[in-house]
Formats: sequence, C-alpha cells, structure tokens
Amino acid sequence: MKKSIVLFGILFSLLVLTASAFQSDTKPELNSIIRLDRSQGLIPSYIYDLAYDNQGQLILASYGSGILVYNGKRFKPLLPDSVSDFPVVRRIVAFDDEVLFVHHTGVWHYKYGWEYPKEAFSGNFMVYLLRELSGERVILSNSEQSLLLEKDEEGEYSKATQPFPFPLKEFLEISDSMWLGIDMEGKVYFYNPKTKVLDKPIDLGFSVDKAFFFNKQLIFYGFGKIEFTDLNLNPIKSFSLTPDQRFYAFLEENDRIWMSGPKGLFQLKDEGVFEVPGLSDLANSQITKILKTPDGTIWMGSYQEGLFKLYDQDILKIRNNGQSLGYVTNLLANPAKENSTVVVTMNSAWMYESGSLKEFEIPDKPWFPNFEAGAVTKEGKIYLGGRQVFYTGKFGDPKFKKVEVDGLLFGSVLRIVPLPNQELLVGSLNGMFLLDSKLNIRKVFKNDLIRPTNISQISYLNEDLILFGNSVDLFLWKNGQIYKFSNPEIQGQIVYHTPFNSREIWLGNSNGEALLYDLIQEKVLMKIPSRIGELILSIGFGPQKQLLLATEIGPQLYFQDSSYRVYDERLQAYEVPFNSFRFFKNGDYLLGTINELFLVKDSYRPRKKSMPFLESLQVNDQLPTARPELGGIANSTLTLEPEMNNLLFTINHVVFQNGKEVEYSFKLNGFSDAWGPWQSGESVQFTNIPPGDYSLSVRVRYLDGELLEQKLPLKVQIKVPFWRSPVGLILAFLTIWAFFFFLLHFFERRNIQKNKKLAQLVADRTKDIAEINQNLENIIKSRTFDLENKNLELLKTIGEKNRFQRNEQIISSNTYDIVCLIDTSFRINLISDSIKDFLGISAREVQGKSIHEIFSDKLEVGKLIDYLNQSDSEKSGNPSILLPFQHAETNEEISVEIVGKKVFDYERSHLSGYVLNLRNVTERESLKNELVGVYRNIYRDFHDEVGNKLARIIALVSMAKIQLSSKSEIETTIQKVEVTAKNLYRDTRDFIWSLDETNNNLDELSIQIRDFGEQLFDGSAISFNYFSSNLSPIPIKPNRVRDILLVVKELMTNVLKHSEASQCDFFVRKQGRNIYFLILDNGIGLSRSDFGKGRGLRNIQFRSQRSGGTIVFREKERGTLIGILIPID
Repeated sequence: MKKSIVLFGILFSLLVLTASAFQSDTKPELNSIIRLDRSQGLIPSYIYDLAYDNQGQLILASYGSGILVYNGKRFKPLLPDSVSDFPVVRRIVAFDDEVLFVHHTGVWHYKYGWEYPKEAFSGNFMVYLLRELSGERVILSNSEQSLLLEKDEEGEYSKATQPFPFPLKEFLEISDSMWLGIDMEGKVYFYNPKTKVLDKPIDLGFSVDKAFFFNKQLIFYGFGKIEFTDLNLNPIKSFSLTPDQRFYAFLEENDRIWMSGPKGLFQLKDEGVFEVPGLSDLANSQITKILKTPDGTIWMGSYQEGLFKLYDQDILKIRNNGQSLGYVTNLLANPAKENSTVVVTMNSAWMYESGSLKEFEIPDKPWFPNFEAGAVTKEGKIYLGGRQVFYTGKFGDPKFKKVEVDGLLFGSVLRIVPLPNQELLVGSLNGMFLLDSKLNIRKVFKNDLIRPTNISQISYLNEDLILFGNSVDLFLWKNGQIYKFSNPEIQGQIVYHTPFNSREIWLGNSNGEALLYDLIQEKVLMKIPSRIGELILSIGFGPQKQLLLATEIGPQLYFQDSSYRVYDERLQAYEVPFNSFRFFKNGDYLLGTINELFLVKDSYRPRKKSMPFLESLQVNDQLPTARPELGGIANSTLTLEPEMNNLLFTINHVVFQNGKEVEYSFKLNGFSDAWGPWQSGESVQFTNIPPGDYSLSVRVRYLDGELLEQKLPLKVQIKVPFWRSPVGLILAFLTIWAFFFFLLHFFERRNIQKNKKLAQLVADRTKDIAEINQNLENIIKSRTFDLENKNLELLKTIGEKNRFQRNEQIISSNTYDIVCLIDTSFRINLISDSIKDFLGISAREVQGKSIHEIFSDKLEVGKLIDYLNQSDSEKSGNPSILLPFQHAETNEEISVEIVGKKVFDYERSHLSGYVLNLRNVTERESLKNELVGVYRNIYRDFHDEVGNKLARIIALVSMAKIQLSSKSEIETTIQKVEVTAKNLYRDTRDFIWSLDETNNNLDELSIQIRDFGEQLFDGSAISFNYFSSNLSPIPIKPNRVRDILLVVKELMTNVLKHSEASQCDFFVRKQGRNIYFLILDNGIGLSRSDFGKGRGLRNIQFRSQRSGGTIVFREKERGTLIGILIPID
C-alpha cells in the first residue's frame, strides 16, 4: 500500500514537471456580449419582454419603469405616464405603430399618437401568455382561460373568442388553417381557425413546454427531451437533455434556434444542441426573452441583470483559461508558418497557433520583467527584451534562453529591430546601440552635441537612413550623422512611426492623422485622418493594401477607395500599444491592447443602417400633436396660421452601433437651400418663417464616414396672413381712405367754428392795435435814419469781405503743385523739380531720403504717417493734412497742404507705396486769418451800434412812462413797447453771439444758456440750477446753435410764466452720439394732450425738427421734464 502511494507521487511529480515545460493551451472566447445597464441610461434591471416597432426601435417591458423605447442612443418611456400608471409590464407585442401589453390581470392597447392606452381585456388572474398572430390578432391566457382578441371596425380590440376552451401554456401559429396549443399538462392540440374545429389532445410521451415550426418540421421541447416530428406528429429524431438543461427563452432563425437557460446560451440545430462558448457573463443570468431586431442585433432581457446585446463572432477575445493576457506589447509573426505568432506581454510570451495558446518557459524571469521589446528575424530567431533582461529563442522551442550583453550597458530594453546582416538595432533607456550577430555592441548612436536616450521606436529604412527616438524627441541618422528631426509642415506631436520603403515612412501624430513622409525630399506625401481617437499609436499594412490605424480608443481600417471600417463597442475604448498587431493573408488580424488580445476577422461588417424619422414637431414651443411619426401627422400636411412660424423639429434615429457618434445636418426645403452645420443633437429650430410650403431634409454622417440623406414626408404649410391677401389689402385701402375722409370732415367743421371766433376777436383787437401802431411809428421813424446809416456801413464791410474771399480763391487757383512718390518705408523715390522754388531744396537733395530727415519735428512726422496709413473711408471727413515747412534759403515758414493716396500692387496683393500732392497755401491761410478778423470787427460794430440804439429806445420809453403815468392806457402800451424792445435787444445780442464761429461748440453754447437762465430767473420766485457732464468743445453748426438756443430760451420762459414752480433745473449731458438739453421743474406740470397748443410750443417743435433734433417729454406727478435731443454731427 505504501509503495503504491509512493509510485503515485512520483508519477504525479513527473506530470507536474511536464506541464510546467509545456503549458496547456486555451481556446479563444467570443467577445460578442455587451451588457446595457445604468451606465447606458437603463434604470430597471428586470426586463420581462422585448419587441420592436415599425421603425426598428427596441421596446422593453420592465419592472418599475413600465414600457421603454431604445434607439441605440437613449432609453425613454413609451407613455408619458407609464411609470406612474403602468410601472410593471410583463408581456408586450407590437404591430407597426401599436402595442398590446400585460399589466397585472389586464391587457392594454396603445397606438402611437394616443394620449392614453385603452383596456382590451380584464380578468381575475395574472396574464402570463401573450402571443401575436397574423392580421394583428393576439392569443392571451391566464390560469383561468385563454382568449383570441381581434379588432373591430373602429380598430379596437373588442372581439374576444375562445378557440381553446382551457388555459394555454404555449401557442404556435403554423399556418392560416392550423394552430397549435399546449395545455397546462403539456398535451398538444390542433385547431383549424377556418372550420373552427379543435382536435383531440395528443400525448407525446413527455410534458411539452414549447413548440416550433422549423424547416417544415415541428419541434417540441420539454423536460429532458427535444423531439422533431412532421406535421402528422410522426417522429423524425430526438435529443435527450440533462436535468440541468432547462430553457426559458427562445429565438428562431433560419438555421438555428437560440435557447437560454441557467447554464448559458445554446443553439439547437439539425445536428443537436450546442453551447455558445465564451459567454461567461450569461452564466448566472436568467434570460427572459431573446429578440432579433431588423438590423441583425440579438437582444436578451433578463431578471436582475438588465439588457444584453449579442453580436456576431467576427471579433474573438483570446484568453488563457478565461483570464486576460494583460498588456500586449508585441505580436511577432513566424516567417515560416502563416498561422503561428508569438504574443509578447509585459510579463510573459505565448505561442498562438491555430486558435490555441501555449506559454513559453522563460528562465530566471524577474518578478516584473516588463517585456516591452520583441523581434523575430527572417530565419525564425526570436529576441525578447525587458527591464535589464535579454532573451533569445526560436519557433518550435518552448523555452527561451537568457543572455548577457556587455553587462546590459543599454539598461532596460525598449525596442529591437533585426537588420538584414543579422545585426540588431536596440533601443533602451540609455540610448540606441548596434549589436553584431554575437550580441556585442558595435556602435552607440550619439555625438558631442546629441546623446539620445529612452529610445522606444526605431524605423530602419536603409543603412544610411534611420529614424529613432520616443514620443517627445525624434532623431534622424542620415549618412553617418545624427540630426534632431523636425518639420514645420507636420502639425502636432509625432507619436508613432514605421518604415514604408527605403526612403518613405509612415508617421502618426497627436492630431489624429497618419502621414506618409519622404525623408529625402523632406515633405508630406499623403494625409489620412482618423475617424476615432486623436493619437495614432500604430500603423499596419494589410494583405489587400488596407491601412490599420490604431488609436487610444481602438482600431480602424482605411481602404484604397478612401472608405473606413470602424468597429463597434467590443473594440472601442481599448488602447493599442506600439506594434501590437499582426495581419494574416486572409485579411484577419491579431490586435493587442493594454488589456486584451483580440482576433478580428475580415468578415466583420457594420450593422444595417436605418434612416431617421420625425419624432415630434413643436410650433411656437407647443406640440401640435403627440409624437407625429407614430400615427400622428408624419405623412400628411400640417397647415399653420401665419403667427405660428417658429418650428422645432426633433427626429429619431435607430442606430444600435456607435449611435452616439452619429452626426446630423438639416435643411428646411422652401426656406433655405443651404444645409446647416453638423451636430450630434437630433433637434433643429427655424424661426420667423415666412408664409409658404416647407419640408425637412436630414443628412446623416456615420462614424465610418458614410453619408445618407432623407427627406421627411411631413409637409408644413404656413398660411398667408389675411392683411396680405388680395381681399385684405383692398379692405385696408378702403379703411384708410374712410379714416382720412372722416378726419378731413371733422377738421373742416372745427376750423369753421374757430374762424368765426377769431374773426370777432380780430375785429376787437384791430382797433387797439391801430392806435398802438400809430404811437410806435412816431418813435421808430426817429430812429430809422440812424439804422439806415449803420446798414450802409455794414454793406461796405460785407463787400470788403467778399473781395477778400475772391482774392483767396484767385490765390488758391494759382498755386502750383508738387507730386511726390514715397515707398512703404517712407523714403522719397520721385519728386517734382519745382520743389526748388517751393521749399528752396533741389529734387536731387531729397531723392532717397526719409521723411524723418525732411521734418525736424517728430510730432509733424507722426501726423503725416498716421494720415497716410488711414483708409479712404477714414479720410472722407478730412481728405488733406496741413503741415508747416521752413524755406531752406529764406527761413520763411510756409503752410503746405498735402493730399496722399495709397498705391497697391493688386497682382501681388500688397501695398507698394504712396503718392503725395503738395500745395503751397501760405497766402490762403493768411487771408483766412485776415477774413476772420474782418468777421469779428463786423460782429463787434453791429453789437455796439445796434445794441446802443436799442438801449436808448428802452430808456426813452421808460422816461415816457414816467411822464405819462397818469394815463393808464398809454402807460400799458408803452410798457409793451419797453418789453418788446428789451426782448429785441436780448435776441439781437444772442444773434450776434451765434454769428461768432468761436461760439459754435457745445461748451460755449452751454455757458450762454446758463447765463440766460440766471438772468431770466433773477428776482423771480424760482430757483435756477445748472448741471452738466461729459462736456467738451464739440463743434455744432451755426444754424443748429441758433435753433437750440431759441428752443431752450422758449422752454425756460414757459417755466417762468406758466409753471408756478419754485425750482428749475437745467441739464446738459452727452450720451453716446447724442446731446441732451433738459429742463426740469416742480410746477403744476404740462400734460401730453396740452403739448402742441400755443404758438410758442409749436415753434419749439418746428425748430427742433429743423435742427434735426427730437423733443424729449415726460409727465411727472409734480412738475415737467422737457427738452431736446440733438445728434452729434
């Protein structure tokens, strides 16, 4: 007994040793199952049933969230109130745009576009069976009965019959004349819906749970058995099942039946029942329903695990006994065997051959070897380098050999490149080295200025052309010299490079571009943009000349016809390291990532693409109908009123593969011919749409670059407003004429009444005025002679002024000009010879000199340069510049007027220089100054003489009033003459003031108005205040100064006479391009209805309009704010 035990121990030890030398192989796993849960927006974890509608959207019956709809991008409730009113839905069937669903003991009917579902059946027990039939019929069953529900004439499920007078476990529609039902005991019944005959039950010898009509055969599944029969139930074949092979969810396809149970996912074929490998995620999931949507995706609902998406077998995950290989650094092809590849990871090396993995034995391997470098020669020799370790091996030998290389002078090995002469290029943390066939260091790539380190990439093109470095610094070995590699044509940072031929190289940058670069010509030959990712980490070449672009979020293929192949979620978000790929001759390729190793088959194709459809339309932020694409207005014409011209379209698009990466562009036909910008959102808004007929077109751009275009069938018609219709225009025209006729008649009658009153008033006042005029004539005649003499003197002065103006024009017209050409550096290239007479300098003296040398005053030089650099539009207000010069011989100061223009070279699109016209205007400026003096003398004489005479009139009238104080009527008349003369004096003084051009600015005008106000209110009961802000000597035209002055004086006079105020404030403010003159009092106020009455206020309006201003008026509870707004010239 003891000898047997010892012998067994020895044998076991030998087996263990053998297993350590040759590791057991492993088969690849499927990478086809994707779970959707809360991270993708799916809240419920219990999914009872699945269906899809006529648009291909997935419909989910859930626990807690009611009915959900999924389009590949988002989950949303089918019914707005489904969560609150129908939180638990256990069964659901869909017909185009209608669904029937089970909620507790009832069956409900809902059609897209309805506000609320309708109850089709109500019972006392839970409905557990709901199957659709042709013709939009359903079979339902609970533990009490089974029923057939059909639609009535109004489209509601109100017809109920009982083809099977007992509860059903399962139901199958074989044809329009043969139905099959299974009762609760597992017996089979046939029913003919045409003859309404139910056959007797048939016992197949086992309890049947499920039946299929598959390839013209009936297949029955029950506990422990699957049996195939013909339509007469004659046995064909059967398969036995183990007790744990129980199935609850099924899906029929053309050549198989999917079945799910506690042990995973299985397929039933003619040959038997086969487990689908590699779906470890389903081992503990209870699948409730399996469904295939029109795009080919298989979906599985489950209890507690949410929703699963099952893909094809074109992407396989290579694992070791279910465990990931980890970070894959290199994939090395066997040059002598197509299907043999060495897989190098950070911790180990594996032989992958014909779908199986075997791990190499690596002696003296460190705890963390960090195998970043791997290479294979054309003779089949394998090199492996890592953290201070270096190994060699060969295909067919399961064991590597550790070697020492000059004491590992090159530190941790990062890259190995075999050369044609059996030498090696080795990149390490310490630099790049050339090793001979015996692994001795022959060369270190460095010089006195450049010593490259951390060499993780090497591209060998030929012995005189090598590119090497890392993702930060690149170096070029060219003809025995080392250079720092750079090219301004290359945007972003170079992340990866690999040789293409003896002079061209592929570069991957950080801008998501693959660049074909010629190292001899030093230029980019081709650019290929990435559809995904921004870092090109690897570039590979396929057997059909396709290009593999591997990025930080997965790979993509680029084909010669400029098309792309972008992969689904199984490869997305996997970063691909440098050189971690290997193509096979059939187009399949191995792909290593930082987490997994994949086998990607060339048979991979993207899912069938669908077109978008209209989900909703909001008009003026309101929905005209609920979800119009599903039974609403999607295929009709929507007519809207003219004011309903703001439209918000929301589309829906079913994309179960890379749905969130799809982009859309919109165009409203009839509104604009231009397409909108690309956007990820599915809504677009158009505002202020004019009347007309419109429809929406949508462009779809998928991640692989494919473009699809769809014109949605909905038509929108916005009515023409009534007032723009022919009838509306005629009515509007007639209404306007009727209104004008009424106003005309009204004012005519009003004027007649006023004229009668005025006629009587005029007659009464005419007599008084005649007496007053007689007295005034006597006074004015005595002064007329003096005024006429003064007018003669004034005319003489004006004639002298005109003579000066004519002389000025003659002098200006006789002035000679000088033409000068200067370049952009302001040097004189050409100038007229007459400059000698002009400035006393010859043309040869100034030729080639800068204008800085001509002008001694830097300020004047700056003014001239600023003037020349102005655009023509900026010079429009000041087309010339006046500068002082000094005559070189006489030292006389000369005023020169300069007109300059830019000279452009339009062929080369740049400024060539400037052309200047110089004119001597010294005499003209002198005459102008003399003319200004004449003006001032005229103003002064007019003020002195006319003012004195008016003052004398006022004094004489005052004396007459004293002498005739006993005669009250004459006193009143003379008093009016006195007031009139005073006003005339004041107005004449203001007129003279406004004629002085030095007063034509905002600052002087404000001071004049202030002085008037202080004099006006002096001695009255009203306190006068003056306020100003932001004032500057802004020029104002003389006529406008006069009008502003008269308007403000009139307003202040009204305050004094009529306001009954105790305070009057005057404001002058500049705001933007406007000047405000405002008067505020605290009197009895002036209403807007009173504004415009009286000649004074009408004069205010007239002068405001003439000056280009606007009356500012605001009523207050106490007082009035009134003034004038004047725009700045």
